[in-house]
Amino acid sequence: MRLAARATRLLSKGGRVFGVEAQAGDRKLVVNASAGVILASGDIGGNAAMMHAHMKNWVDGITVYNPNNTGDGHALAAEVGAKIVSRKDLGAEHAAHLRFVRPKPMLFQRIPAYAPLTRAMLFAINTLPKRLIRPLLMKFLITTLGPDRGVYEQGAILVNKYGERFADELDNPNLFVAKQPDGIAYIVFDDRFAQRFSSWPHFISTAPGVAFAYVDDYRSARPDLFHVGQSVSHLAARAGFSDQRLKIAIAAANAGRPDEAKLAMPPFYALGPIKLWVMVAPVGLAVNTRFEVLNDANQPIPGLYAAGNAGQAGFTVTGHGHGLGWAFTSGRLAARSAAEDLHKTRTEHHPRREAANSPA
Repeated sequence: MRLAARATRLLSKGGRVFGVEAQAGDRKLVVNASAGVILASGDIGGNAAMMHAHMKNWVDGITVYNPNNTGDGHALAAEVGAKIVSRKDLGAEHAAHLRFVRPKPMLFQRIPAYAPLTRAMLFAINTLPKRLIRPLLMKFLITTLGPDRGVYEQGAILVNKYGERFADELDNPNLFVAKQPDGIAYIVFDDRFAQRFSSWPHFISTAPGVAFAYVDDYRSARPDLFHVGQSVSHLAARAGFSDQRLKIAIAAANAGRPDEAKLAMPPFYALGPIKLWVMVAPVGLAVNTRFEVLNDANQPIPGLYAAGNAGQAGFTVTGHGHGLGWAFTSGRLAARSAAEDLHKTRTEHHPRREAANSPA
């Protein structure tokens, strides 16, 4: 392990990658790799220039969930001839997702993941009454979730920090959020909506198989996101909107709606702010099924492999843990390929030694 050492260059000779050059403070390090180099450096979401170059419809103002994903591995590989590929059918409006802003870290999030503590937490989750454990789980879970499309289908609207409605909520409004002042928006609805979204099957957000979050979950777990007023004017004052602009937005949304679908029953609510986040940018190095990095001619670059988000090769995950599965699997397969190639090289150079060491 070389901590606080930034990889600056892949070392190659005769077209084969054999090591890495790194900078550690004022020292230059050279690390030789007999089996090969595996890039597991994440994606490019934190590199605006690369996102503009490789993501269709990319716009500034989108927040990167992990700003440390700056595409360093992609850039190093490109210098030795690697090809960078992206999903041609996916634009920024697909790669970026609306999420509620994150709260200040809770105490338990600052505690290291000691095994005994983890086991105690698991025991508590499995044994304590749900009415006791649910508020804590909700406080953690809904910090990373976004609103479900059903919220808009049932009549809620999106407004910016001034209370202005800026897009058709059912027509993928994601990119429009990034263009709003401070890149934030709020979900506005009335009490009729709130009553409907208090139980299944109407939920504000979800982590499938883990939890469904309803209006009251946000009220208790994220009071910093929850704004309520007994009238439109009262809500505007509580959330910091312009009274007049919010009234115009609600009136425009109600126009043409049947009475039972209008935002008209007090109290009125706003959830937010929400922002547009990039969780994982679907841009990776081209790889084959052995996770060898490919050049522009689709030929492997000897000694160079890529895994995880660096080795997506145009593949993209749909979220909810799939990215972890891809990381575990691709990392294992890349390492196995490197080990196989090392064994093959040693066999070619020392056939008698390998034969002597082989089991009868």
